[in-house]
Amino acid sequence: MSNINLVYLCGPIDMDTNQGGKPWREKAIVLLKGIGVSSFSPAHAFGWCPGDTTAARKMYTINRQAIKNSDAILVYVNPEVHTVGSYMEVQQATDFGKHVIVFSNNLSNTTNKIAYLSQIPQFDSLYAAIQYINQLK
Repeated sequence: MSNINLVYLCGPIDMDTNQGGKPWREKAIVLLKGIGVSSFSPAHAFGWCPGDTTAARKMYTINRQAIKNSDAILVYVNPEVHTVGSYMEVQQATDFGKHVIVFSNNLSNTTNKIAYLSQIPQFDSLYAAIQYINQLK
């Protein structure tokens, strides 16, 4: 059994036109609390001004530390939304030896787009991913 106490919520923010990716994270926060797991949402942590590279570097450092201190990351992959940071964070979590759990509403397209994700547990809904995290506890 793993000890999952803190989950980092990873997914597109800047290019996500649905409130910067906050809605799915807000659902995840509630569901994770329901199973006794805390979470960190970078989408809620910052009010970034696009183009501010100094702040961006600081945010990168904070997020990297948050990933390092988390027990797992929950990754939302939307093949329709461009992201760079999410895949970088998946690699960081992997390097840190963290559990990486992916969910997408379009898994077949997601797996084809990002081949290395095929080795990571993937689910077709947020609810299924949360159930898996609960089993890891």
